[in-house]
Amino acid sequence: MFFFFGLPRVIQAVIKRIVRLSGNERRAMVMDWVHEYTRDEIDEALRAKQRIVRDINHRWQVERLDACISPAYYHAAFKHEDDADMGLIADYTAIWNTLHFPAGVVPVTEVLPEEEKVYTDNYNDMITSKCRSSV
Repeated sequence: MFFFFGLPRVIQAVIKRIVRLSGNERRAMVMDWVHEYTRDEIDEALRAKQRIVRDINHRWQVERLDACISPAYYHAAFKHEDDADMGLIADYTAIWNTLHFPAGVVPVTEVLPEEEKVYTDNYNDMITSKCRSSV
């Protein structure tokens, strides 16, 4: 995907349109959000990150927190062969990586064959399809 950002903007726009028309709205949204940054923009982003880390650390100390329990993913674990398509969707764990907080995943249940095997969302795209097949 990184080669994409070196292409002329017109070509990028065409590729994003094709991606949207192929039913991959979420991938097109990521392509809209990500762009090349100047050195100053990167420096400011790193300074903002440092401020956020300090603020979060301070809040945890004030609240006397030692740990946080949160979901690791919005969906049950996906199949290994789907990693290339699903692996970049780290919405729930990205914050802990960004903050340099240790994080881990502990399975708390097992999906049984008789349990409902339906997954729906508002996108109905390739990721939705992968989620359905992984259930």
